[in-house]
Amino acid sequence: MLRGPTVRDIRSRSVCKRHGYGALHGKLIADASILVESSGRAVFARDVAFASPSAAGAVVTGRTCNGRTAWLSIETGETFGHWQSRGLGDSGVLLDID
Repeated sequence: MLRGPTVRDIRSRSVCKRHGYGALHGKLIADASILVESSGRAVFARDVAFASPSAAGAVVTGRTCNGRTAWLSIETGETFGHWQSRGLGDSGVLLDID
């Protein structure tokens, strides 16, 4: 995940306790990878490497998700899973979460 995108601040939501990514979300806030502004808006303060697209999606949305189907190419609408299965490597594709 590159620095800058908005993240759902899930600290006060019960979803934080219900899925395993709540602890990861909390760790990223604790190490200042995610900054929570006074308005409640949370943003990535630095680039973060995730172990899976699902982990990245869960931290961004505040809920569990299948990252292979939830992340979509901004340009083509292609899912991350489809792009990954084609084996194109890093072609600079910009993704957004569904």
